[in-house]
Amino acid sequence: AEGGHTEVVKALMEAGADTAVKDRRGNTALHWAAGEGHLETATAMIEGGVEVDPENTSGYTPMLSAWQYQRQDVVDYLIANGAEDRRRKD
Repeated sequence: AEGGHTEVVKALMEAGADTAVKDRRGNTALHWAAGEGHLETATAMIEGGVEVDPENTSGYTPMLSAWQYQRQDVVDYLIANGAEDRRRKD
């Protein structure tokens, strides 16, 4: 998901890949897609039923990863699809 590759992600999901797998920092494929700004891939994952708000070991969700890297289109999409808006409002 880090590189986008939406069709590959879809094929893996259709084949039963575990979308909840986390790396050593607790990031899921959705964290990577969101942080890299791959809206099409994130959309395919959400439509495929992945959890929208998993936290990594630092407490970051995919929405926060997208926000951190200024991927506003992904932030908006994730919030519209159930992600909690945990951005600081100062």
